[in-house]
Amino acid sequence: MIISIELSDTDWGLICGTLDAHADTADEYVEQLDMDEEDEIDESVSNAAESRRIAGYITTVVEHAYERARVNFSNN
Repeated sequence: MIISIELSDTDWGLICGTLDAHADTADEYVEQLDMDEEDEIDESVSNAAESRRIAGYITTVVEHAYERARVNFSNN
């Protein structure tokens, strides 16, 4: 499902920052685990990747919105 929402610069920055912090925390957690804890490692790696994917998606959407909002002047 695709849902259109409006976010201010502050809002999307906060969301992406939180997602990045979550991914970093998951990465740090993986480094502390023993290799015997495969399930927890897999889950943490998956959580980190998902957080980075969503942050990347939001950043890309915002960049495209900025490009559409810029006025393009022709050379005429």
